[in-house]
Amino acid sequence: MNAHPSAARRPRPTRGPARLATAALVLLVTGGAFAPATAAGHPSQHPDVRVQDVGRVPASVTAGDSFTLPVELRNRGRSASPAITLTVRLSRDARVTASDPKVGAGRVARLRPGRTARMRPTVTVPATAAPAAYRLFACLPGSCVPAGSTSVTGGGPTNPPGGLDGTLTGDLHLVDTGDVTDGTRRTRWTWESDISVAMTVSGPDSAHADFASTGSEWAYTGAASMTDSWAGCHQMVDETRQGGGVLAYNNDPNRDEIFASVGRLDLSRLSLGFSMRFDGQIHDVGSGREDCTHDETRTTRGRDLQSVELTQVARTASTVTYEVTSIAGPYNTTSDWDEVTGRLVLDLD
Repeated sequence: MNAHPSAARRPRPTRGPARLATAALVLLVTGGAFAPATAAGHPSQHPDVRVQDVGRVPASVTAGDSFTLPVELRNRGRSASPAITLTVRLSRDARVTASDPKVGAGRVARLRPGRTARMRPTVTVPATAAPAAYRLFACLPGSCVPAGSTSVTGGGPTNPPGGLDGTLTGDLHLVDTGDVTDGTRRTRWTWESDISVAMTVSGPDSAHADFASTGSEWAYTGAASMTDSWAGCHQMVDETRQGGGVLAYNNDPNRDEIFASVGRLDLSRLSLGFSMRFDGQIHDVGSGREDCTHDETRTTRGRDLQSVELTQVARTASTVTYEVTSIAGPYNTTSDWDEVTGRLVLDLD
């Protein structure tokens, strides 16, 4: 409950980007027209080993998602083949070039004459793939064959050529309401806050993204009331709060009132922190017995420090749209705010 805040300064949450767990992508497939160089010391492709069959490619796939692709190889020659390297490449056209990304690689053990090898490799479309129609190619050293076409949706550049240069904008609305009765005491409150985010983002890549506020604003309002009665005494306490303006930004971790960082290197998650100062007025009235009769008004000053985690809900070739998935108070404590709505957009166009 956001009832009676202390004016004491609260420490801010950690602002560094989250560390990411890395995972190896093991992707297989094979195939006809592109001949990359063979690394020294590795056996070259056996000329009689071919891609005999490739399974169905999904008609569409979201950038960053994975699917399995059945592949069958056959040795049509009269001698056993050495171990063979298989790769899958993703191309925007009917030709495979060295610039087309490998979406996976693996090895097939030696194959005896006339024998087939069946695989179900996992193919992962890069999270950075721009929305468009693509072709998959199954490649063996010296040759690639078409594996099928797919339409990639929801992708966008993680690290555009020339580095990051964009904006993070949008509005968030925070609400905290309550009505609690404890014995003879009843407390009711409604607090609301609006955060208007206006930040730039720059850097050589997402691992070194630098966010700076360009005039982010906030507004904080609300009221609370408490009533209590006991042994001939009746007490009523009313509180109002109000605050707003520009969230101070000096590029100083100890003074900034808004800060952001990358939560995942594919830009699918961001972290945002903000600190809102507000003034309050409390009117405390007691009636009944002489020893509980009073009428007092006092002013307070509070500071609300929160951090939110934002997760991608939509993506285009140059933008990522986020919604809040969690909110926390200082030291990662449970936030008093009940709900956060709104969206932020990272535009790298």
